[in-house]
Amino acid sequence: MKKRIISISIISVLCIIVLSAIFWRVPFYIKLKNIDVPKNCTEIETRVEFTDVYWYHIIGERLVKYDGGYEELQSYVEENNSEDKLRNISVKPFFVEKDDCAISPYDYAVDLPEQYKYIVIEYYKKIE
Repeated sequence: MKKRIISISIISVLCIIVLSAIFWRVPFYIKLKNIDVPKNCTEIETRVEFTDVYWYHIIGERLVKYDGGYEELQSYVEENNSEDKLRNISVKPFFVEKDDCAISPYDYAVDLPEQYKYIVIEYYKKIE
C-alpha cells in the first residue's frame, strides 16, 4: 500500500512537471489575447517565448494590422483596458529591416506593404 502511494505521488509530480513545461505559455497568451482592440483590427500572429538573453524574461507579442496607425491604436488600448490588463503590456510600432545575418520571427514581414499599419502589442516580464 505504501509503495503504491509513493509511486502515485511520483507519477503525479512528474505529470505536473511535464504539463507545466508544455503549457507554461498559456496564461501569457491569454493575457495578450484579452487586450481589447478595435473591431477593425486584424490579428496576424501571437507568440510567447522565454529567453535568457541578458537576463531571464518572458516576452510575448501580438502582431496586429490596424488602418488607424500606431498612435490611434495605442490610445484605444490605454482607454479601453484596465490597469490590471495593461500590467507589463506596451504598444509599439512594428518595424522589420532586411538583415541577412539575423533570424527574426518576422522575416516574412520585410516585404509587407504599408508596414506602418502593423503594430505590436508586447508583454514583457523580467524573471527575478
